[in-house]
Amino acid sequence: MNSSSFGEFAFDLQARQLTHRGERVRLGPRAFDIFASLASRPGEIITKDEIIKSVWGSTHVDEGALRVHLVALRKAFDDKGATGIIQNVAGKGYVFAASVTRKPPLDTPVQQVQEGNLPWPSRPLVGRDAVLARWAHERHRLASIVGPGGSGKTAVAIAIGNLLRLEKKVFHVDLTEARDQADLLSAVGKALLQRSCTILTVARIAEAVGDDDIMLILDGCEHIVDDVATFAETFVARTASAMVLATSREPLRSLGERVRYLAGLDLPGNGDAECSDPTPALAYFLEEALAAGAEINTSDPETMRLAANIVRRLDGLPLALELAAHRVRDLGISGLDAALHEPLAVLRFGRRTAPERHKSLRANLDWSYRSLTSEERDAFCTLVGTETTGSRHRRIDDEAMEGLISKSLLKFSSGSHAWFLSEASAQFAAELVAKQGRDNLGMPGMPGRSPHPTPEMGSGPRPN
Repeated sequence: MNSSSFGEFAFDLQARQLTHRGERVRLGPRAFDIFASLASRPGEIITKDEIIKSVWGSTHVDEGALRVHLVALRKAFDDKGATGIIQNVAGKGYVFAASVTRKPPLDTPVQQVQEGNLPWPSRPLVGRDAVLARWAHERHRLASIVGPGGSGKTAVAIAIGNLLRLEKKVFHVDLTEARDQADLLSAVGKALLQRSCTILTVARIAEAVGDDDIMLILDGCEHIVDDVATFAETFVARTASAMVLATSREPLRSLGERVRYLAGLDLPGNGDAECSDPTPALAYFLEEALAAGAEINTSDPETMRLAANIVRRLDGLPLALELAAHRVRDLGISGLDAALHEPLAVLRFGRRTAPERHKSLRANLDWSYRSLTSEERDAFCTLVGTETTGSRHRRIDDEAMEGLISKSLLKFSSGSHAWFLSEASAQFAAELVAKQGRDNLGMPGMPGRSPHPTPEMGSGPRPN
């Protein structure tokens, strides 16, 4: 039932029911139809012709019939001490003068919340045991997993959900296609309540959940982070025990949020011992390469040294490692290592079933770039060609710099105490600069050259 109220009255238009203090108000069929026509648009002037068409359809009736049923309707309200609910506007029509409060649908109580929609993992995560053990037991009601694109935020969030699914209902909501608050509410409503209509609100969803013990995984929030922050904070405040776990390339910055930073998998060191006993990043790379049909001699020290070099250059990011592993069969380990000076050209064969942003490294960077402000985009391109030593870093706006750091688009060099672009990000930014040069000047651009002056750039805040 879709219940609404005004004063001491409640009504449900679908059930054709009007009550006063819980008792049924008797109305004839036509009188109720007139009431429904007016009450569905409170405060609006509705013409006589509109009411007649709504009540009688194509049947021709004169205004006398309308007036007869209006008299009966007004008398029903007058008898309950509610005089003046329906007012006549001379020469224009009628107005339902009461203030109507619309309540959540009565057919979506707590027990109507679904039992969860989380899939079981298709394979175990490599190198994330410690993270999962720690984060799954930190019962913060609002938490976010933040990290660069391709770090495995979605996989970790779903794994945490699966660890908790025996004690609570867990829902996964993919927000990568959402563009605004309405899309967000629709996606959450569809997951929790199997509803995707536009009338959903945070309050309505929260009331449906009530004190039900659930976890809501909001996945891929960076492009609508403001809307997600507002929703998550309000949703947690309005429910008794519901938990929200968001994945994003930047924190939500919501009240009560616990931020969990997810870096790449642990990298091998430079020594032979580290290469012979693979760390998680190297183990994952080798496993993916073998699964893709490559033949690798893991007993050869030079092969393992080059493989370790590859995973270090890719920062141990699972997506980049997976994309690189798929090229070993046709390039070989040494060929892949040599080709990584142009990572965007090499890392472009993702799984056919992967989300679009995970099918290539270029698509993944483009997804991140599109979430930047115009100032942050300018700063991103200004960093083209900088070196990790910090001697050629360019000075850019501090706020834009902090935005790039917050959105996980820069790396920190502990040696130079400065932030810089990864090889892939630098290539992507150089392409943007080159395209900007062609578009603005009608001539080929200069990859790797910044259109800005080149004084020293501030080193920015250091990572925690």
